[in-house]
Amino acid sequence: MKNLVPSAFLILLALYVIKASDQFVSGDFLTSPASFPKMVAYFIMIMTIPLLYDGIKKKEYSQIKGLLQIKWANFSLILIPLLLTVLTVYFYQLIGFIFSSIIYLGLLMFWLFKLLDEQINKRKIVSCILLPIILTLVIYQVFGVFLGVPLP
Repeated sequence: MKNLVPSAFLILLALYVIKASDQFVSGDFLTSPASFPKMVAYFIMIMTIPLLYDGIKKKEYSQIKGLLQIKWANFSLILIPLLLTVLTVYFYQLIGFIFSSIIYLGLLMFWLFKLLDEQINKRKIVSCILLPIILTLVIYQVFGVFLGVPLP
């Protein structure tokens, strides 16, 4: 199952990227906006085929039934950061880049501290507040002011 599931996922992802990039503005193959995503997707598919072959050769498809037994502890490791990310993208339009990024990074750092170590002390709380503020302001200065990239 080490090779079969990830390779099948990567091939499906590559097929999705190819299909989604067909909706881009058409043009010459090398200069159209779809050329880079398609080249990366084809490269992923080419590199994943030997991995898929190895998984089929080892008959790993009979072990996929174990994937359906999902434990909440393992599922929450992915679900909570994903939920935080989706909420941050939603709040970009409402409260802006700076405030939503500070809240997102602070909550994500708190979640990681809680995940790695059960004891949350005063120092970790202060770092969950100060580090996101500093990091967001540095990113804003570099991209928004220095490079002139418009941030949401």
